[in-house]
Amino acid sequence: MIIGELALDYLKQLGPSAVDMEIRCLGPEAGGSVPIMCRFLEMISHVLDTKRDFEIGNAYLGLFLKVN
Repeated sequence: MIIGELALDYLKQLGPSAVDMEIRCLGPEAGGSVPIMCRFLEMISHVLDTKRDFEIGNAYLGLFLKVN
């Protein structure tokens, strides 16, 4: 899951408003797609399975569920 780790590292470097924008842009109405949304959820699942970065994964999941 190297791509998911790279994506997580990218998100961790962003500020809160940039993370919010990136997550909002995952949906089809904002230029993303359903497969991209699924990949994001797979990344979050990997974070939770490995028990690394749990807090940030939980925060990103909460934001994702709120806006999409």
